[in-house]
Amino acid sequence: MRAGWTWLTIGLAAAPGSADDDTCTTAFDGACDELQACALGTDSSDCDAACAAGWSAADAGACAHDAAVAAAGVPPPPDTGSHGTGGWTGVWSGTINARGRTVSEQLVRHFKVYVPPSYDPRTATPLIYVLGGFTVDMYGLDAYTELLRTADLNGFIVVFPQQHYYDFGPDIGWVFAWNVFRSDWVGRGWTDNPDVDFIRNLTAELKRSYNIDRTRIFASGHSRGAAMSIILAFVLTDTIAGFVSESGFAEANGFDAEMRAYTGDRLVPGALVHGTSDPDVPLAESDGIRDLLVESGWVPDEDFVYFRLENVAHEWQPQYNQQIWDFLTEHPLPLEAATP
Repeated sequence: MRAGWTWLTIGLAAAPGSADDDTCTTAFDGACDELQACALGTDSSDCDAACAAGWSAADAGACAHDAAVAAAGVPPPPDTGSHGTGGWTGVWSGTINARGRTVSEQLVRHFKVYVPPSYDPRTATPLIYVLGGFTVDMYGLDAYTELLRTADLNGFIVVFPQQHYYDFGPDIGWVFAWNVFRSDWVGRGWTDNPDVDFIRNLTAELKRSYNIDRTRIFASGHSRGAAMSIILAFVLTDTIAGFVSESGFAEANGFDAEMRAYTGDRLVPGALVHGTSDPDVPLAESDGIRDLLVESGWVPDEDFVYFRLENVAHEWQPQYNQQIWDFLTEHPLPLEAATP
């Protein structure tokens, strides 16, 4: 007990910086201040130097305070969220209006949404659209793509828009199909595409209901849906940050000419997936997209990735979901280019 009091007496009598002490062990800039005073802001250089040298039991509180002050001085990250509120979690479906094949025609379009249980409205959350192939409705796409598991692991929202329901004549009948051929609608060009209007309107609505990361909204699809995802990425350049084309095409519908004419400031990032044994969409379509991108200045494995798979047919490849998601999230839309 006496030893403890003796140590305390010595400590009080010879505190660094006191009149009885001509040394100053924590005054690395020549100003003789106590470390605790430094942490309160009177001599921060002493705190930084002393804390960097290693915390002692006596310095722990001061160093912790100093670290908190330093952290408070770091600028916050850019606010990329849409700050929407009121959206449900889990799976839900809804409708929204969009133009039809003519400007005067208005259609009720359907969609399905998956919001993972980890969704936090205080956090800007990425979103990906998933577009099915010819005749495929929105209800089976979650199981087919296995993207809900990837969404749970990475905390993003998945949206399954329903394709336009068309009468393809007596041989095919009424089926679901995206408007990927220029003859599918009446208008001035690709910007008047009914599905572009659909996704534009749906994105605005989802931004109002959720805190969507405006720089990380992506379009993905299979087959005809893949072609549509490419169209969305090159037309809605202020909304769609990148695309995923699985067994897709751009030459068959003439959109490759639009891609060659692209003059945007940003190289649109994308992921291509195609099997060499695809019986429905020729492998040459994705090879052609790759060649077009390279000729236009895209760098393989930097601006786009291509999974060219031997002996694979016309199927979505869920084993690449995570790898593709990692690539997409590393290529956000510049905040200044993103629609509010």
